[in-house]
Amino acid sequence: MKTRNILPISVSGMMNKVLILFIAVFLISVSSCKSKKPAVTIDDEEVVEDVNTNLIEAKASLQKIFDNPDMSIEEKEKILNDVKAMNLDDDELDSMIAKAESLITKEKEEIKRKSTPEYKLEDYFAKIASAGSEDEANTYIDQALKMFSSNTANVLIIIAEDAHVKDYDKPTNITKYLNYLKDTKNNTNKVDEIKWDANKKIKTLILRKVK
Repeated sequence: MKTRNILPISVSGMMNKVLILFIAVFLISVSSCKSKKPAVTIDDEEVVEDVNTNLIEAKASLQKIFDNPDMSIEEKEKILNDVKAMNLDDDELDSMIAKAESLITKEKEEIKRKSTPEYKLEDYFAKIASAGSEDEANTYIDQALKMFSSNTANVLIIIAEDAHVKDYDKPTNITKYLNYLKDTKNNTNKVDEIKWDANKKIKTLILRKVK
């Protein structure tokens, strides 16, 4: 009868435990490698800038000023002041603010210019001379005459000037001059000076012939 070398039970049990432990460690290691993301180096990182929603909204608000010519000055100023109050630090926004300020300033100057009596008179002159019908021209004439102290207020036209000596055309009155514009369509004179009466009505209008 052959004999077998049989390991002691304690040694055999220990080896089994070691083997089981090894297999368990291996399986855990493989599972962990699959679940982990690859390491990211500094060169591979993507730099993501924080999105400043306030900055985006501020730029969009200012853009409305440029895109809406019919927006009132008051609305434009409110948008501009609201954006400036946000105190955002951005070069592009600063440039847009400066552009908006310049635009609003020019529009204010234009509104002021159009409110002057000189502008209103010259506007009437242009409308009378370019009117499509006699009735239309007469309507503008009636409106213009309301600015004068009387329908026969003096009108002088400077036709030449030398060393501060002015040479005038034959004197006329405002009614005759406005009808002249209606009949000839020849609007070649600009307002040079206005003289007012005590009631803030024009008593003498001095025009200058434009070459």
